[in-house]
Amino acid sequence: MSAALRIRNAIAVATTALLVSWPELLHACSVCFSGRGEQSRVAFRDTTIFLSTLPLLAVGGVVWWLFRRVRALEADAQDGAATSTDSANIGS
Repeated sequence: MSAALRIRNAIAVATTALLVSWPELLHACSVCFSGRGEQSRVAFRDTTIFLSTLPLLAVGGVVWWLFRRVRALEADAQDGAATSTDSANIGS
């Protein structure tokens, strides 16, 4: 690796470490530093809970729907098997 490339990589790593260690320098989120009150804290907490549970509820809903669908198909298959068995007995 050339010396210029090593220096460029070292500068990139140092800059990244500096920016990550001091997020208040970036002011990336305009609302993160503006609301210091109880209302903002509650809003962030409630939003975090909502966004954390939403994917779990979505996956759970799909699993529940699949479970009910499989049970319905199994019930239909059993009814169809019972009907065909009854028809075979009647014909003989």
